[in-house]
Amino acid sequence: MLTGLGLNDVIHGWTDEHTIQEAGWYQQYTSIDSGITITYVPSRHWSKRWLNDDNKSLWGGFYIQFGDKAIYFMGDTAKVPIFQISKTL
Repeated sequence: MLTGLGLNDVIHGWTDEHTIQEAGWYQQYTSIDSGITITYVPSRHWSKRWLNDDNKSLWGGFYIQFGDKAIYFMGDTAKVPIFQISKTL
């Protein structure tokens, strides 16, 4: 299981005891599979799970590379201009 810093305690009970790897923004996880690189990247979102834990964990997405192919998974993000629907269709 891959997640951002500070989320291990939150998701540990949901993982059936699987190993959880935490990473900070722009950090890569340890080897997942030969030739695959996964980097944790920022999302435009702040974190809050309880009443007084504002921004105690990093929310983000994943940039996955394999050879010359790449996938960007944005993850949970706030409403930002990129999501606005064009009114000139």
